[in-house]
Amino acid sequence: MPKQTFFNLPAEKRKRVIDAAKEVFYHTSYEEASINQVIKLAGIPRGSFYQYFDDKADLYGFLCHRIAFRLLKQLKDAVWKADYDLFQASRTVLPVWLKEIFYGKDAEFFYRMMDAMSRRQMPHAHRQADKELLSPEETKQAAEKLAIPEADVKYLVQELFMTYVSVISAGVKSYEAGEKVDLGQLDQLLDRRIGYLEHGFKKAE
Repeated sequence: MPKQTFFNLPAEKRKRVIDAAKEVFYHTSYEEASINQVIKLAGIPRGSFYQYFDDKADLYGFLCHRIAFRLLKQLKDAVWKADYDLFQASRTVLPVWLKEIFYGKDAEFFYRMMDAMSRRQMPHAHRQADKELLSPEETKQAAEKLAIPEADVKYLVQELFMTYVSVISAGVKSYEAGEKVDLGQLDQLLDRRIGYLEHGFKKAE
């Protein structure tokens, strides 16, 4: 993450550095992106860059965390509004995430990030979540709502996340095949797979 020196910069200069980083990483693969490209666009000396970030991976991770923080806030808001019903919250917020990933303002970055992950080119530290998706108190509330142990809430959150990743993968396959990503079909797939977690695979009688 950025050093305190970066956060001490005037807002306009911080924005200039962030905008330059987004321009580079949104249109260039992680492997091909360079610090030189960023500092040229930002109009800062190379020495100043290292006063703000450790290296390219540090800057890339900062962009990832900015997006993750925004998405995590949406999830937490949905969980709260659903009175800690994780299934209802997932059905509310995950389709919104799908739209953001495939057609939102950060879509190009998501595509490049997923490509880097698939080819193991993304810095390992930024392929892992730094924190639990739910706080201990939120986990406790969800356990009470669903009447399951707190350890099982953590397991459920992991399974919901992996379900979401599987649906994203289906969309990426369409994109890589040169096809339009059909959000309606992805929403149906997501709802069906969440249903498997909620009700199981047993056919209704």
